[in-house]
Amino acid sequence: MNYSTLYGTWLKERQDETLQPIHPLFYQQVSEYLSRLRSETGATEHDSRKGNVLLQEYENVERMIQELVAIRLEKMIKLGLQGGDLYEIEKLAAEERSVHQDLQDLLRSYRDRIRLLMADEKEPRRAHIVTPGFRLLKFVTSIPAIIGVDMGTYGPYDSGDVASIPKENAENLIRKGLAVEVEEESR
Repeated sequence: MNYSTLYGTWLKERQDETLQPIHPLFYQQVSEYLSRLRSETGATEHDSRKGNVLLQEYENVERMIQELVAIRLEKMIKLGLQGGDLYEIEKLAAEERSVHQDLQDLLRSYRDRIRLLMADEKEPRRAHIVTPGFRLLKFVTSIPAIIGVDMGTYGPYDSGDVASIPKENAENLIRKGLAVEVEEESR
């Protein structure tokens, strides 16, 4: 990694509306580049011409990285809102991939909650009693029977079914976007 490579990446990301591909180890390479600049700056007298140039380069690199991260995050959010997903993952650096997945999970959960809210407006309400250690879920897709952490069998469930599931299993189903938690209506 060097200044011109980073500048080219930053400039291309600013000029194009679509998410630009970057190397999976991009941020690691930038980190190593910044460390090298810090070392060179520390080994040079700050009053010298070389010291001033290195310090200016370091500040420019930090500014470009901050802007690049903000631009790419904004593009990932826009892409997520538009429903874009799989093919874009190849354009992301390793650190961005987990952020992308978290963002997709968050948006899916949000959409599921809204869809559930809209479905509840159309369906008559039924009271569900939830045992402590269990969660009340509404399934957003059909799933086969599962074995719970309590070794009980739960399911199979169709989309729209509501059931009480052990907390640990419920959290996994929610995280995978297969179900959303619903509030208890009465005890």
